[in-house]
Amino acid sequence: MDKILKFFIHQLIIILVLSNVSLQAQISDDNKSIVGSNVYYWFYIKLNKSSHISIKQVGKEIKSGSLNEFIEDHRQGLKYGKIFIGPFYQESQVQQSQLLYKYAGKKGRIPGLALESEGEETEYSFFYIKPFFVDNDQEIILERIPSRVASGTQSDFREMLDIGLDFEQLAVGPFFRHELAEKSKFAFGNIVESIPENEIDSLKSKKLKRMAKKWRSLKFKIVRHPDSEDPSNFAYRFSTRFPRKYFASNAIQTITINANYNDFNSAQQSFTLQGDQVIDNNYVVSSQMSRVYIRIFHFDRYEGAKIRGFLLESFIYNDAEMIELEPIYFKVK
Repeated sequence: MDKILKFFIHQLIIILVLSNVSLQAQISDDNKSIVGSNVYYWFYIKLNKSSHISIKQVGKEIKSGSLNEFIEDHRQGLKYGKIFIGPFYQESQVQQSQLLYKYAGKKGRIPGLALESEGEETEYSFFYIKPFFVDNDQEIILERIPSRVASGTQSDFREMLDIGLDFEQLAVGPFFRHELAEKSKFAFGNIVESIPENEIDSLKSKKLKRMAKKWRSLKFKIVRHPDSEDPSNFAYRFSTRFPRKYFASNAIQTITINANYNDFNSAQQSFTLQGDQVIDNNYVVSSQMSRVYIRIFHFDRYEGAKIRGFLLESFIYNDAEMIELEPIYFKVK
C-alpha cells in the first residue's frame, strides 16, 4: 500500500475509533488498593531496532501476578528491550493476543485464532503507545499518545496494529473489557516518563483522595428507557450530577455498570471520564462547576431472565496513583 494512503487510513482510524476513545506508581493505603486485588496475566514482545519498527519476537512464557508485579516486570523489561503486553484477566486472552502480535503485518487467517461470526463479533478495547530505542542500546523508552481507549472487533485491532507499526506506534491489547484497558494505560503510564522513585506530587495525591471520599455521596439514577429498546435488549438511562470540586482536574475515572439478572451478572458496560487538565479526549468534568452526565446503556435480553439490579464499580487514577472505589448497588424498582 502506498505510504501516503497508509498515512491517510491511519489518521482516519484514529479519528473514527480513538475519538469514539513516565511516572512511578504509588498506590494509596487510605482506600482499597486496586493493585493486588486480582490475578492478572501478561507476556512480552520485542521490536526490531531499525528506522521502521516491527515485531521481532513474541515471548511464549505467560506470567501472572498482581498489577503491581506487572508494572515492575514492565519497568525492568524495557531496560532489556522487552515490552510486556497486558495485564489480562485470563490465560486464554493472553494466548489470543500472542497470536495477533506474532502474525502482525501478515494477511489472511491466523492459525489457532478463535474466529468470530459476522454480526457476533466481540468488542475489544486497545490503545496506542510510541516506543523509542535508546541510542546504541537495547533499552526502550515509551512516549504516551494522548487519546481515549479505542474499541472495536478483533479485526479492527489487527488493522490498528498493522497500520500503527508503519508509523512507529504500537497498539496494546486487545482487552476483553474496557476497564482493563484503562488499568493497562495506567500501568504503561508509569513507565512513560522518568521521575525520581517515590517522588509523588502531594497536592495531586490529596485531591485524588478527596475525590475518593466523595464517591459515595454522588446521587445516581438508573431508569428503564423503553423508547431505545429493541427485541434483543433492555435500555436504561443512567444519570448523575457531579458537584463542583468533586472531580480532581488531573484525574481519570472509569465506571463499570454490571447488570444483575435473576441468578447471574452479565453485560458489563464501562465508560471513562476525565478532569479538565487531562488530554485523553474522554468526557470532561470540570472541577470548577457542577456537571450532569446522562447516558443510555443497552443490556442483553435472556429468555426467562429479568434485570434485578445494577452494581457500579469504579476506580480513579492520575499519573501516579490508582484508587479502587467502594462498589454501589441499585435495585430495579
